[in-house]
Amino acid sequence: MYNYIVILILLISTLNLNDAVFEIVDLSDPIEQLSYVGDDGFCRIPYRFKVLGWNYPTDVGYCRIWSSSAIIGNYGAVDIFALSEGYNFGYITKVQPNDYGDVWVRGNIYSGVLTTLSLTKYSCVPIPYPLQELVPTDNSRVFRGPINTKNEYTIDLIFNLTKRANFTVYTNPPYYCYHYMKDIQTMTLVCGLNSNPPNYTPDPYIHLTITDTLKNNNYFNISTFLTNDQRTPDVSVQKFYTSDISPKIPYSIRNLYYMVTIENYKDGIFYAGVSDQSGRRDSYIVYGNNIKTVMLHSYEYDISKSIEYSTIYNHQQSLIQDTNSISQYSVISKISNNMTVISDNFYNITSLNLYSFQAQIGYLNKNEATLTVDVWEGPTVQIELSMIGGTYANGIYDFSFLVGIYHMKLKFFTGLTYEILKDKYDEEKPKWVNLRVIPLTGMRMILQGETYDGAFSPIQSIQMGDILVKPHDRTVFDYVTYYDDDGVVSYEIYVDYSRMNLRTRTYYIRDVNLYNNTQDMVYSTTKNFLRYPKVILDQQDYGNPYAGIEISELRFDMNNVDLTFIECKNSLYVNFTNSDREMVIRLILNPRDPYPKVFYGHWNETEELFTVEFVLPTAMYSGPVHYQVYYPDLTFDSLDMDYPLIVRSDYADQMPPLISKIVAFPSGVNQNVQVQTNMSIGWTFTIVDPINGIQSGLIKVTSNLGVFEYTYKFTIDPTSEFNYTVEIPIQSQCTSQTYYISYIELMDKNGYISRFDPGNSTKHHYISPLLYIMNNQTDQLGISIECASHTDTTPPIVTNFETNVNSIDTSRYERDLIVTFTVQDDTSVSRLNLPKCKISAVPLDQYFVQAKFLNGTNTTATFQCSTNLPLGFGSIDTKIIVSLQGYTDIYSNLGGISTIDLINGGWNPVINVTYSKDTPMITDALVHNNNNGIVSIFGRNFINTTSVLVTHQNSSVSTFAPIYVNSLYLVIQGISSSGMVLDLRVKNSNGMVSNAYRVNIVPVKYPIPPPCPGTPVCGGPSNGQCSTTLGCVCIDPWFGVDCLSQIIPITPNISTSSPTLENDYSTTIDTGITVTLKSLVSVRSLVELTFDGTIVNTHNLNEWIYTNTTQLSTPNIQEYSYKSNFTHQGRITNVTVLVQYFLQKTPVSFASAKFDMMPSTMKYKIELSSYSFSSTFNSIQLQMPVSIKMDQEVDTCSNSDSGKINSKSDYLKLQINGYSLYTRLINLGIIDNKVHLITNQFSDDNSSDSSSSESSKIIGINIPYYDHFVQLDPDFSMLFEAVNAGDLPNAICYSLAKGRLTTGQIIGIAIAGVFLIAVIIAFLYVRHLKEQERKHFTFIQEKIKSLMNP
Repeated sequence: MYNYIVILILLISTLNLNDAVFEIVDLSDPIEQLSYVGDDGFCRIPYRFKVLGWNYPTDVGYCRIWSSSAIIGNYGAVDIFALSEGYNFGYITKVQPNDYGDVWVRGNIYSGVLTTLSLTKYSCVPIPYPLQELVPTDNSRVFRGPINTKNEYTIDLIFNLTKRANFTVYTNPPYYCYHYMKDIQTMTLVCGLNSNPPNYTPDPYIHLTITDTLKNNNYFNISTFLTNDQRTPDVSVQKFYTSDISPKIPYSIRNLYYMVTIENYKDGIFYAGVSDQSGRRDSYIVYGNNIKTVMLHSYEYDISKSIEYSTIYNHQQSLIQDTNSISQYSVISKISNNMTVISDNFYNITSLNLYSFQAQIGYLNKNEATLTVDVWEGPTVQIELSMIGGTYANGIYDFSFLVGIYHMKLKFFTGLTYEILKDKYDEEKPKWVNLRVIPLTGMRMILQGETYDGAFSPIQSIQMGDILVKPHDRTVFDYVTYYDDDGVVSYEIYVDYSRMNLRTRTYYIRDVNLYNNTQDMVYSTTKNFLRYPKVILDQQDYGNPYAGIEISELRFDMNNVDLTFIECKNSLYVNFTNSDREMVIRLILNPRDPYPKVFYGHWNETEELFTVEFVLPTAMYSGPVHYQVYYPDLTFDSLDMDYPLIVRSDYADQMPPLISKIVAFPSGVNQNVQVQTNMSIGWTFTIVDPINGIQSGLIKVTSNLGVFEYTYKFTIDPTSEFNYTVEIPIQSQCTSQTYYISYIELMDKNGYISRFDPGNSTKHHYISPLLYIMNNQTDQLGISIECASHTDTTPPIVTNFETNVNSIDTSRYERDLIVTFTVQDDTSVSRLNLPKCKISAVPLDQYFVQAKFLNGTNTTATFQCSTNLPLGFGSIDTKIIVSLQGYTDIYSNLGGISTIDLINGGWNPVINVTYSKDTPMITDALVHNNNNGIVSIFGRNFINTTSVLVTHQNSSVSTFAPIYVNSLYLVIQGISSSGMVLDLRVKNSNGMVSNAYRVNIVPVKYPIPPPCPGTPVCGGPSNGQCSTTLGCVCIDPWFGVDCLSQIIPITPNISTSSPTLENDYSTTIDTGITVTLKSLVSVRSLVELTFDGTIVNTHNLNEWIYTNTTQLSTPNIQEYSYKSNFTHQGRITNVTVLVQYFLQKTPVSFASAKFDMMPSTMKYKIELSSYSFSSTFNSIQLQMPVSIKMDQEVDTCSNSDSGKINSKSDYLKLQINGYSLYTRLINLGIIDNKVHLITNQFSDDNSSDSSSSESSKIIGINIPYYDHFVQLDPDFSMLFEAVNAGDLPNAICYSLAKGRLTTGQIIGIAIAGVFLIAVIIAFLYVRHLKEQERKHFTFIQEKIKSLMNP
C-alpha cells in the first residue's frame, strides 16, 4: 500500500501535458474487438487511442487509422463514427467478412510530427452456423431453480463461439426465456411460464429458436422444468382489490392481490396469471414452510381497465387454471389542463438577473401530478413550483429562478408548454477539452478536466454513469479556474465509486441554458476512454474468463442457519485470484427478487480475506439463499458455485405489517362531519404483524384544498398488534374540505415494508398496508367536514422579513442561513400548517426548508427557517434568493410571496455569495492499516496546505507535513498504529485552519499462536510446517497436533440406538501377539452448572431416534441422525446429533474456523434447542465420554494429552502404544445465531479406570446461558502414532517383569540408584527413544501398506 501511494504521488506530480512529447497510447480493448459479422454484413471493430502532448483540439491536424488490408473506406482510412474530443480518438472500423490485417495510427500535428503506433490486429469472420453445443447431451442440461418467487429456472448452454455474439431467443408457448452471455461461449437462459396460458398440457420440451445477427435460426430442444408431479395441491385463494372509495378521492391506480395458500405441494410450480400484461406484477412468498406455503401475487393497474386473473399450477406436467374476473371502475379525471399566465417578467435588479413566472393552474389533487416544470429542449431539468395562493382546484404558482439572457422553453406538469422569449439562443454545446483520472486509495478518484463553451454559459451539471454532479456541490466539485479568455473551464471532481453502478460509463456535461446543449463523451456504446481505476470491465458479462479473477476461497461464519426465533448476524469471507485489497466488494442477497439486499465489504487484515458483514432476518423462507458476490466489475453467482448458504425457519414470515381495521372518528363512517365547535377528526389504525412484529410507521394526511399535509411517525418495540391514532384538530372557524390518507408506510423489525402511495406508479411497488381491508373498509380513508359559511378569502400577508446575513462565504465549514419572517391576518394565523422557505441559486438549483413557529398572537405569527447551505451553493452567479410559501389562516386561505414581491415590499431576499477557498475543509479520511501510518484526507481547498495538525486523546498536538497535496486530497505519513482517537485539522499557508475531523486508529490484532509442538517441530519439513496462526499445517498423509500421526483407515460401526461409535481395530504388537483396539465416543448427558461449577441438574440422554440421512448428492459423506429430548421446568429441550463419516478429504468450515476433514474421520454436529435454566448466570455442559482400549494388558502403555492446536481449536489425544483416539474441538460455538467463544475441559471418567491398556476421559463442552439454540462441531479420528505411548511422560505401562508403573515411577527408581547406573540408564533410555521412533515410523508405513493392499 505504501509503495503504491508513493508511486501514485510521483505519477501525479509528473502529469503535465505541456511538457510531454507527442505520443500515441493505445486504449483499444481486445475483448470488445472480438465480434462477428453484424446484421449489415460487416464487422464493426472499435479502436481507441489518445495522443499526449497538447492541451487543446486546435493543435490537432490529421490523425487516422490505417490498415494493411482493404478495410471499407477511402484509401484504407477508417473514419466512420470518428470522435475526437480533446486528446482522445475513437474509430469504429467497418470490415468485410473473412478479412484480417494489421492496423496502425499515423498523422500530423500542426506543431510537430505524430509518431506511428501499431494497434491490435483485426479479423472479421461470420458467426458459426449452425451453432453447435460443446456439451450437447440432454442429460447435461439440467434446469436449476426456481431462482426467484416468479418460479423462473435457469440453464447454461455452451456453444462453439470464439467472439462476442448477440442473439435473440424465441420459445414455444406457454414458455418464455430471456438470456445473457455469461462468457463468450456460455449462454445463460432464464425461463418461466407466461402468466395467462390456457388449460392444456404443454410440450415436454422447450423449443428454442436462437437467431443470430445474420438472421440465421438455430434450433435446440430442452427438457421442460415442469416435473411429472402426481400431487394435487390443496389450494385456497383470497382476493383483495381496491374497491370504490367515497367520498371520491382521486386515486388513479388500483391494486389487485391474490393470496394463495398451497399445501401438499412443496417445490411444485404454482403461480397466478392476469389478462392485462401492462400493469406491474410481483410475486412474494409471505408465509410458510415445507408443508404449507402462502404466496402473494400483486398487480398494479389503471382503474379504467377490467381484468381477468387466475390460479395456475402444474399437475402431471399439465397446467391447471382457474379464472376469475373483476369489473371496470369508473374513471376519475386526473388532471384539469387549464393554466392562465398571471405574469412573465425578466428583472435586472441590482445586477440580479431574475426571471419570474406566475400562473394560475387548476387540477384535482397533488397525488395525481408532480408539481414541476421542465426546462427544455434537450435534457430536461425539473424545478418544483411554489404554491403561493389559491387551492388545488385553482392554485397560484410561482416559478422564479436566476438565469442568463438566453431563450428557454418551459413544459409544465399539465402538459402545457410556455416559451421565455429572448433575443439570444445558446445553441452551442459545451465541449470536452480534456478529461483524465487520478486514482486515489479505496475506490476513490479525482476527475480532472476542462470544458469549452463559446457562449460562456455556466456548467449546470456533469453526469458520470448514474452519478449526477452539480457544480454547487463542492463536496465533490471544484473549479480550478473559471472561464478564461477562450471560454475554457478547468475543474476537479472527487468521486467515490465504491457503490456506484460501474457498468454505465458515459460522461455528460450540460450548461445552464439547456437549449439542446449537452455534450457526451460516449463512443458508440456506453464504453468510453475513461475507466474507473482498478475496476475490471465486465464487458457486458463477457469479462470473467479474461479477467484472471476467480474466487479462490469462500466461507460463511454460519452457512446453515436456523432463523425460527432470532436473526443471524453473519459474515462472508472471500478472496479472489489476483485481487486488489483496496476494492470494495458486495454481497447481494436474492438478486432476482423485487427488492434484493446489498451489503458491502472490505479487506480484513486479520483474516487476510475480504469480509462482508450481513444480516439474515428471522423467519426467512427455508431453503438455499440465492446470492451473488460482486468484485468490481465482475459478478459471481451462487448458482454457479458450490458454496451454499442455507436457512430454515419453522414458519416463514416475509409479509410486512398490514392494517386490519380503520375506524374514522368522530362519525365512524364516511359521512360529512358538521363542525360547530373546536373538535378533532382522525383515524384509529389497527396494525398487525403476528410473527415479526410491527416496529415503525409513517402516515400522511392531505387536504383537497392543498393547504394541509400532516405527517405522523411512530417507533415502538416490536409487537404483534398495535393501535395507532392519527388526530387532526379542527377549529370552529374553518372551511369545508376533505381530509384523506395520502401515504402510509409501515415496517416490521426485519425491515419488511408495506407502502400505500396512491397515484405514484413510478416508485417501486410495495405490498399495500391496506391489503386486508381493501374489499370493504377503504371508504374510511377520507373524512369530509362542513363548516359554517364565511366571506374571508384573503390569505395572511408578510409584515416583516429578515435574514441573519447579507453575504456568505459558501466555501467555509459554517454556512448558516437563518430567515425570520412574520405574517398577519385579520382573523387568525394558523399554526398547524408550517410554511416553507425556498432557497434558489444558479444554475437552476433550489431546495425547501421547513419553518418553525417562534411566537405570535391571535392575528400574527413569527416563523423561522434555519439551514446550513450546501457547500458552494450560489457561488456560480454569486447570488442566492429566498421566497416564502405555505402560510395560511384558519379558513385555509393559503399565502406565499415571491422574491420579486419581497424586493418590492422593501425587504432584501437576496444573499451575496463568495467562494474564497481561503479555509480548508475536511469531509472524509481513510486510515490505511499498515506500518507506515498513512492517512488519506479528503475535502476542499487543500491546495495551499502546509501542515496537518493531529490532536491526541491527551490533548497534545503533533504536526505532519503532507507527502502529497491536491485541492481535494492530501496524504500524511507517520501516524502511530496504536489504537487511539485522533482529531485532524488542515492548516494552510495563510494560517487558516479547517474543521476538526475525528478518526479512530484501530490497530490490527493478529492472534498470538502457541508454539508449534513436536520433536522435530511439526514432525520436520517432510511432515508439516509451522503457521503463525494455524499451528502445525500437516502435509498429507501426516496428521495431528504435531504432524507425527497418520489416520487409520477404518469403517465405523454405526449404532442404531444412540450416537455411540464403537470401532474395533485388530493389529499385531511388537511381541507378535494379535490384539484388538476398541475406541468409544458417545453423548451421555447435559449438566447444568452454577458459576462456580456446582452441578444443579443432570439430564441423561438414554433414548434416541435414529435415521440414516446419507444424501445421494454427497456420496463422499455418510451421515446418520440421532434425536433425543428431555423436559425440564415444563420446557422440552431437543438434542440432535448428526454423525458424519468422511470418505475423502473435504474442506469444511464452522463458526468462522476453516479446516479439512480427512478420510476415515468422524464429525459430530450437535444442536440443542432452548433450555430452561435455573438462573441466567448458569451454564450447561455437554458431556461426551471417550476412550480407547486394548483387549490385553501385557506390554502396553497408555497416555492422555490435551492442549491447543491454535487460537480456534483444542485437542484431546488418548493413546495406547502406537495408536490413539484423537479429538479436535473448535473452541467456538454458534449460540443464538452468533459465534461465541466456548471452553472445553477434560476430566477423568469415574465409570472406568485408566490403565496401561485403557485410556478414557470425559469431554465437557461448556455452553454459556442461551435463549434459543446451540450448535457444536467436534470431530474424532483413530491414528497411528510415530511416538509410542511408553516413550511419553506420565504414561502408564505394564509388563510381566515390572508390573504396572508409570514412566515417571520407572525414572524415579533409576535416580535412586548409583550415579553411574543412572547415567547408563539415561543413556539407554535416550537410545531407546530414538530406536522406538525409528521403529514406529517404519511400523506406520508398513501398516498403511497392508491396509491399502490387503
